[in-house]
Amino acid sequence: PRARAADSGGEPLLDVVGVTAGYRGRDVLTNLSLGIPRGHAMAWLGRNGAGKSTLAKTIIGLVRQHAGSIRVAGTLLDPLPVEQRARHVGLVFQDPSRQLFGRTVLDEAAFGPRALGMRGADARASARASLAIVGLESAADWHPGDLAPQSQRLLAIAAAMAGHPALLILDEPTAGQDAAGRRAIARALDAQRTRGAAAVITHDLAFAETECDGSVIIG
Repeated sequence: PRARAADSGGEPLLDVVGVTAGYRGRDVLTNLSLGIPRGHAMAWLGRNGAGKSTLAKTIIGLVRQHAGSIRVAGTLLDPLPVEQRARHVGLVFQDPSRQLFGRTVLDEAAFGPRALGMRGADARASARASLAIVGLESAADWHPGDLAPQSQRLLAIAAAMAGHPALLILDEPTAGQDAAGRRAIARALDAQRTRGAAAVITHDLAFAETECDGSVIIG
């Protein structure tokens, strides 16, 4: 993949060291280490079941970590509960419709900033800015359920970005997207580079090659 941002030369924004994690007594990740430099969007590649989504859920705290350490922008996440990790990490799942519950698109995008302590006006301003990045500003008053599935995915990305997390993780963001949707996701990655870093879990090798700064094969 072609480089789209310069390496900061300092500590990686995401620093995963020797992490072992899994479900119901079965480890999916064993002694995994990887990093993402600040200002980069990295593709996480690998076969189904290799542990890409498990890694994302471990970083946000939804999967139990048995060993190792995870730092984002220098903050050790290991002792933090999910709600505190959300101040540092934004995660958009493969099925974004399960993340949407707001009465309007704007309410949905503003929920995260409000939960993180932003005042109402500031939360709405951050939400509108994120909606503009993905091209949904004109749909601010719509109900999220009235959006097409592709647009619901873009809304979930905007909602995750509105809280300004240092790390943004997108799980299969280009699934079902047309050319306009793919361009919107690329704009989101460009914006996230200025704030921190991003990880893109994907089987879309063309998108990884053109829109990410590098790749890691997991599994």
